[in-house]
Amino acid sequence: MMDSKSFCSAAFSVFGLLAQNTAQMGLVAVISNYVIILGKVVIDLACLGICYIWLSQDATYTDETKVTYVSSAIFPVLVCVLLAHFVGGVFMTVYDTAIDTILIAFLKDKNNKIPFMGETLSNILDKPIRVDSDDDEEEDTSKAKASESRQSSNAMSNDDDDGVEMI
Repeated sequence: MMDSKSFCSAAFSVFGLLAQNTAQMGLVAVISNYVIILGKVVIDLACLGICYIWLSQDATYTDETKVTYVSSAIFPVLVCVLLAHFVGGVFMTVYDTAIDTILIAFLKDKNNKIPFMGETLSNILDKPIRVDSDDDEEEDTSKAKASESRQSSNAMSNDDDDGVEMI
């Protein structure tokens, strides 16, 4: 939770955030729609090609003496493409939701006085970087303790080797 708000108040604040940034929202929507359409087409064409090659090259489906002989690959390929289009559409819907979520998080962070974004993105937007000195000291202390415990465990494991070298 970013602000610990209820659903309705969070939705209202996100709506206001998107209303303030309509240009970025529109740009991301147009680009993501093109990427999603391209993704669906690529998934459909890849499945079409794989299914057709499989049906036309595998001896199981090309040998006329077998029960599994396929005289025309049009119907099985069509069914495969329809299923691929459905699965690809579901996958791309999840991808679109992820894009929207990242956009909302970016806009929320951009409007913060001191954002949580990384240094590169912060430099692009000319925003100061959040520096939490208390967290840095705790991280340095925990890293030092972890390093000391690794060194002591390595020293103990080296004492137990009795001259046997592990490969």
